[in-house]
Amino acid sequence: MFATTLQLSLIAGDTAKSQASDPDVHFFAVGGPSADFASYEISDLTIDCNMAGQPPTVINQVSLGYAKACCGAIRLFGKNLKIHRVRAINWGRRGAQLELFPLVAVAPGLPQHAAEEMSNVIEDCIIEQPDWNTGDQATLISAQVIRNCFVRGDRVRPGPFPQIPVLSLTYSGDRVTLKTPFSHQLTTDDRITVRGVMVGGQLSTLFNGNFDVDAVPSPKTLEYLLSESGSGTPTGTITVGRESKPTLKVKALNGAQVGDPPVSVAKLQTDVPHNRALEEWIVVSGVLDANGQDDSVYNGAFKVHALDTNDPTVLYYKWLSPDSDPGVEATGDIWLDRITAQRVVISGVAKDPPATPDKLLITTASPHYRAKDDWVQLVDLSPATLDGYYKVLEEGLKRNEFKVQPASLPGGEVGKTGTSTVLLNLHQALTGNSRIVERNRVWHCFVGVYHDTWTRQDLVVRHNYFYDVAWAVQEALWDNDSSYDVQRRGTAAHSGGVVTVTVNSQTTFGLTEGAIVEISGDPNYNGFYRIRNVKPADRTFQYDKPGSSPDSGTLTIKEYFQSWRVIVEKNIIEQALRIKDGQNHPPPWGIPMGGFSFPYSHPGLYLLHNLLLRGNLIRPRDGATAPGQTSDPDKNPFGIFIDSAQNVVMEGNLINVFDVSRRSMLVSYSEAIKTLNNSRFDGTPLRAQRIQYVPTETELGHFPDFLDSLQEAILLRGMKKP
Repeated sequence: MFATTLQLSLIAGDTAKSQASDPDVHFFAVGGPSADFASYEISDLTIDCNMAGQPPTVINQVSLGYAKACCGAIRLFGKNLKIHRVRAINWGRRGAQLELFPLVAVAPGLPQHAAEEMSNVIEDCIIEQPDWNTGDQATLISAQVIRNCFVRGDRVRPGPFPQIPVLSLTYSGDRVTLKTPFSHQLTTDDRITVRGVMVGGQLSTLFNGNFDVDAVPSPKTLEYLLSESGSGTPTGTITVGRESKPTLKVKALNGAQVGDPPVSVAKLQTDVPHNRALEEWIVVSGVLDANGQDDSVYNGAFKVHALDTNDPTVLYYKWLSPDSDPGVEATGDIWLDRITAQRVVISGVAKDPPATPDKLLITTASPHYRAKDDWVQLVDLSPATLDGYYKVLEEGLKRNEFKVQPASLPGGEVGKTGTSTVLLNLHQALTGNSRIVERNRVWHCFVGVYHDTWTRQDLVVRHNYFYDVAWAVQEALWDNDSSYDVQRRGTAAHSGGVVTVTVNSQTTFGLTEGAIVEISGDPNYNGFYRIRNVKPADRTFQYDKPGSSPDSGTLTIKEYFQSWRVIVEKNIIEQALRIKDGQNHPPPWGIPMGGFSFPYSHPGLYLLHNLLLRGNLIRPRDGATAPGQTSDPDKNPFGIFIDSAQNVVMEGNLINVFDVSRRSMLVSYSEAIKTLNNSRFDGTPLRAQRIQYVPTETELGHFPDFLDSLQEAILLRGMKKP
């Protein structure tokens, strides 16, 4: 497929059609959930997923006010697929429970998509500019080979939006009516840009410009109001589109005073005209405070307080809380209308107003970056019925507080849990059952390379650059039941030290030689085992266990996924800052590898088998020396963390993290660990450390002697030729 630009557009029959139940829908411009392709190629294409432009979902004749859906670019299932030189923008997920996948090329079906021979490649692609109001989890690129791609997960103001032709423009007094040849997909919440209106042979300053949509009589008609009554006969090649407020880099930001009497404000300057209006809401981000966190009073959502009539690149805003002059010039990677790609923790939830509550007041530990009429995904509230997708109200809006209005409030107390967040930006950049991930750039994502589902034989991650990423390369291996609700049931017989398990024909088999399973349902058989003599045709497998036991009743059989060979080499990892007050959220980890909730009570069973971590550079972003450190050592950044590994080699890694001597290379429940030539940037040698919590006896019994490993590394280094 060869084209220039393709825009995803949903019309009646998709989200706009009234439905009797709450939908969960994932739309794609190309492909779909069941599309099966072979030897298919897509290239040289920009896909605008147009999440903001989709019509609102209607349930029982009531509009939700937003399209409850996921909008992605390409989803192909099959083999020998290639996607290259494709740019995907404005992808998003609003209110839907489905995970978002903007760009996918994997094998058909589950679990068959873990097959090694699929040979699907995504390369030279760009994934950026997510929807401003997207919420919750997204996996951005998924394929067997991911190469030379650029991924950027921070949110920016959507646009520029396409202009569509106008069939006719008429007016009565100050009210203008526009008619378009097809659905304009605009609502009364939108502002529009009108161009090309001529009056008397000249471009009209009255009819052209930016306006609020006042009414939408039909999908092909809209109305807006002029600043005064119109005159003359409008002609010309007229177009209309949603107004664009581009995200801009901030050139300078410092404290100032304006007005009479003087008012303390922030003076913001951009390199080009900012195109913002008086009293308009803006978002400022990226200013670092004295502790190296993005919690400066300059950051947040604010109203434009004043404009400089002589300089269109300058605006002034008044911070709302705390009400004090920062007094110094701001520093950091500062942006106008750009939102962090990291999570924002909820620190308080209350009913509002207290006497006759009909709203929720949300308090955040750091700026929430949500302005009036933005939408927000709230998760892990208490009770859980409050979780949802809400529009932010202007009432009481501050940089660390905002209000939303649920359909109803429950009786009793409301609150939060330990993992409550506002911006759950779980953007996983490069994932799937990838085999090769090389020469990619990943900016502003929560996770760089991620794998949790299906056993994989080989993975090579090399020559990538990760910037402002919390976890750069992560193995977080789950059990099959948790991932895809595979409910295996069976029975077992035990004789002569061998257990034979037969899986019921009504449930999935899908097991292979060497798999690790958890057996539960009978005390004689419960436990974790590596299986052998797997016979799919007979639906049986065996494992060794001393003695004999009576035949079992019905057992539950749960598989744990494994990775056999993983190489992570010569990557540059610039870690994200630690999220403020994230006491129940893990800190940034450079390279975390391990099982997910896999117990330590079964010696010799490992989910990771052969790991080589070589020549990686791990440091805080922007050269920070101690970004956002906390007195709790378990909440500060890690360099490398290994758990449940059989053989590990860590060689030639350069690691600079806070408290580097204790948090550079941490290992838990692993067998053979070799370290060689790992150091800080100043050349100080580094050694692997045991994790800080009190280990179990089993863990202690199977933990390597790191001192011997370090001595071996020093000896080998001394034997090298000069």
